[in-house]
Amino acid sequence: MRVCTRCLLAGGAWLTLTGATVGDPVADKSAKAHELYQGGEYDKALNLYRDALIDRPEAPELHFNVGDALFKSGDYEKALQEFEQALKLPGDRARAQAHYNIGNTLFQQQDYEKAIEAYKQALQLHAADEDTKVNLELALEQLQQQEQQEQQQDQDQKEQDQEQKEQDQEDQQDQQQQQQDEQDQQDEQDEQDQQDQQDQQDQQDEQD
Repeated sequence: MRVCTRCLLAGGAWLTLTGATVGDPVADKSAKAHELYQGGEYDKALNLYRDALIDRPEAPELHFNVGDALFKSGDYEKALQEFEQALKLPGDRARAQAHYNIGNTLFQQQDYEKAIEAYKQALQLHAADEDTKVNLELALEQLQQQEQQEQQQDQDQKEQDQEQKEQDQEDQQDQQQQQQDEQDQQDEQDEQDQQDQQDQQDQQDEQD
């Protein structure tokens, strides 16, 4: 089961860099990266986004899109760091999308509890977002299944521990019984040896 991030959109169009001007090399790199991203060339897009980010490290829009490209490449840990930087975006709708993508990244890491919190934060900023609502329900379902699996694993482990404990006790009893049997045999042998010695002594005395 997968959830997907989405490009940073506003009013149906890609959100350009705040304060970008015509001929801005950073904006040009970002626009080219967006084209590559749209074409599915996520690694190439990521490289361009990172180049732009070097020139303008304070731009939360670039952090957002770097995170999105990292997500598409499967690098969820680094993607999460970038999306957290994108929480500085201006506007509730944009920050809601950052929370949404944080939720998706945590979902892929199977950290459903934190994903749920991220989706809830997104809905606080943009309550009408249907994708967030759907993913929130998915995360809730996955968390429930995860908890059930953990409970079952705990129960199975307890049963295994109990079985092992009983087996250890049985082995210990067997060992003790074996030791007792060996001691009994040794006692019988010692007793027989003493009797033999006594018999021999008696015979010697009679001969004398």
